[in-house]
Amino acid sequence: MCGIFCQISKKNKIQTNHFIDALNFLEHRGPDNTGYFIKDFIALGSKRLKIHDLSDAGNQPLLSSYGNYQIIFNGAIFNFREIKKQLTSRGVIFKTETDTEVILEGYVHFGSKILDYLEGMFAFIILDCVKNKVFIARDSFGIKPLYVYEDKENIIFSSEIKPILKTPGTKLKLNKNNFDDFLLFQSTCHPKTFFDGIEVFSPATLMEIDLSTFKKSSREYWEIGNFNEDIHKEDTEKIILESILQCWDTDRMTGVQLSGGVDSSLMVALLRQQNKSQKISTYSVDFDDTNIKHWHPRSERKYINQVKSLYDCDTNLNTFTNNEISDSFLQSIYFFEAPLYGASTAMYFLLANKINSDVTVLLTGEGVDDIFLGYFDNWNFHQSTSSLAKCFVSQDTTKLLLDIDSKTPLLENKILEILGKDFDRLSDRQMATVLLIKNGLQGLLSRHDKMFMSASIEGRPPFLTKKLAEKRFSLDDDDIHSKSIGKKNIKKIATRYFDSEFVYRPKIGFSSPYGDWLSDENIWGKYLNDLNLDLLSNFLNVDRLRDIIDIKEPNKKFTGNNLNVLMLLTSFQAFYSIYFENVYQNNSIDIPNL
Repeated sequence: MCGIFCQISKKNKIQTNHFIDALNFLEHRGPDNTGYFIKDFIALGSKRLKIHDLSDAGNQPLLSSYGNYQIIFNGAIFNFREIKKQLTSRGVIFKTETDTEVILEGYVHFGSKILDYLEGMFAFIILDCVKNKVFIARDSFGIKPLYVYEDKENIIFSSEIKPILKTPGTKLKLNKNNFDDFLLFQSTCHPKTFFDGIEVFSPATLMEIDLSTFKKSSREYWEIGNFNEDIHKEDTEKIILESILQCWDTDRMTGVQLSGGVDSSLMVALLRQQNKSQKISTYSVDFDDTNIKHWHPRSERKYINQVKSLYDCDTNLNTFTNNEISDSFLQSIYFFEAPLYGASTAMYFLLANKINSDVTVLLTGEGVDDIFLGYFDNWNFHQSTSSLAKCFVSQDTTKLLLDIDSKTPLLENKILEILGKDFDRLSDRQMATVLLIKNGLQGLLSRHDKMFMSASIEGRPPFLTKKLAEKRFSLDDDDIHSKSIGKKNIKKIATRYFDSEFVYRPKIGFSSPYGDWLSDENIWGKYLNDLNLDLLSNFLNVDRLRDIIDIKEPNKKFTGNNLNVLMLLTSFQAFYSIYFENVYQNNSIDIPNL
């Protein structure tokens, strides 16, 4: 619901004007209020998007009841009303109706153990004046972003990278050691970014910083793969419904991002089941399939209309013009602060900016496929590390482009690096879930957050709760994935609301006909033509790349593995041009000068 920014200076008092200049790069995340606290060597800043309690009482930084603590917070606590009741019973008197205050007063009473109570998405920073420390925490899945930077002068935390780049003294430098990650998975692997010295603050992690010594301590407060005996007994549908209703509870206009797939459609069905008369507005991206050349049909209008017919929702279908798609390329990369995580990132950007006058909170089905292996239809796990993941660019092509010996187990090594610890206690399908949550899901969540927050819309994923993840690890693998069918338990729930053809159709996912866009010089082909082979030679074998660029047959060049290589590198080139060369700042497209 906000953008947050914190600077801890180790040497010099923080200059108010410099801090505010950096904070203002988060304006799109929170246009409803700007708040900051600056005292000597510590500064807290917030750009607030009002969701709960639309009064100014909830503006941030928010002070605790006795003034010894203050918080900046980005996100939403799905179960904050339940926690508030517990705190009220302990004598806490609340002055706002915000979930922000629940976190703050929960910290005052429970300390770091407040994190055990929280379900939702969050990144927050608390200035604890009693112990002269700063307390930082991020949600269990990394739904809400938080970046960290440290040098000899500053420790900085920010919801986005741009304010860090605008802080005096920070150095803008490309991290060149990411291309193996990038080609295999479309993104850098946690905690790396494409900016040297800027890292992602780990999900499910808390950190404390002593403001006298700047000594940091951190630890995980929750681990993926937990088994919870109490949750094992709970009904999966009941867990999902509880979270959907909590996410639907806001003081702003709320809708559903409806792809037409099983997960978002199930949300609509469950919402309608609970209330037969409430208005349910849905928002979708549709594609005109009539002229697609290089990709199979993408439109799921048939299924969106089926949801509308069955559950009486107000559907809003959005098909974008080639001009809009063309312009969205640079704009979405600017807001994403990295090469695009899939071409559909640009579609999220266009959708968000189209609907932001109608809705402020949008429920999304993100996370179900990661927890319950929905991406693994027609996939067999065969007791090997490489079977736990899918590549965007094949392992063999990646090795050729990066001049890596063909015998090197590149993918296997990456998977083990991402898993990070001994998961021998887990089955192959459980490890696949852990891998998806730690890696692929991070890109999906980042693009959803940044694209919708670029238009001041808060996306909420009801399926991403600790309770539902723990439920997954209490179930038998065959209830999750077997006989080449993924997400079996969720599909079984969905058959109570939709017919079998709807539920068990081949998965399309939210992808787009980017082969057509990249092959057309009036859309994204002009950016493909901008590829700088001298620049790319610093990272990969351009002779191998040139072999792909020079392919004459369009159906071979703009499909499959070749298309994915060209898409990634075109996106990287544009990202580099925006952030390191300022090439497009005088373009007709609005790209601010960093």
